[in-house]
Formats: sequence, structure tokens, C-alpha cells
Amino acid sequence: MISGQLPEEYISSTVLGKMKLEHQFKEAFFVMPKVYYLDYGDSQVYKCKGFPGDLTRADFEGLYNGETLDLKVTKWSKDRVEGKQNREGDKEVGRVIKVTP
Repeated sequence: MISGQLPEEYISSTVLGKMKLEHQFKEAFFVMPKVYYLDYGDSQVYKCKGFPGDLTRADFEGLYNGETLDLKVTKWSKDRVEGKQNREGDKEVGRVIKVTP
């Protein structure tokens, strides 16, 4: 990732040894591995390891600035003591994950 534009002589998707331009985005926050936010102008892409829910740009900006984010994750587990595969033994287990840059 670079903040400016490379000269055309360094960019080629077919010539070995030159750089390939893969993405151009308007704004990005790379907080830590597997935790990032990309704004392409017309769409946004964000990932946060271990959290399947939605996060906002403000959440990623806070993480980037050193704030901690507490997220509740709901997991489902089965009671397999009797070897049943039905949903009767399902129970909801909540856990909190902390994302700290």
C-alpha cells in the first residue's frame, strides 16, 4: 500500500518484476492482522477476526486510534452426551471478545 501514485513505468500486470495495480480505495484502516476497513467510494469492505457481526467506520477509526472494542459473540453448542444430533440439546453461549490494537 502506498499513499501516492506510482509512475506508469513501474506498473504492469503482465511484465515480470513490475507491480500489479490490484485495488484503489479512498480510505483504509489497517488495525492489525485480519482486522481492517476499506472504503472504495461506492462500497466498503471490512473484516474483524472472530466477529461475524457488523461494525461501522467509527468502530474501526476508534480501534486505529488505540481504543478497545468489546464485542459479544453468540456461539451454539450441542449436548452430545447421548449422541443425539437433533436441536433439542442446543444452548446459547455468549462470550465477549476484546479487540485491542
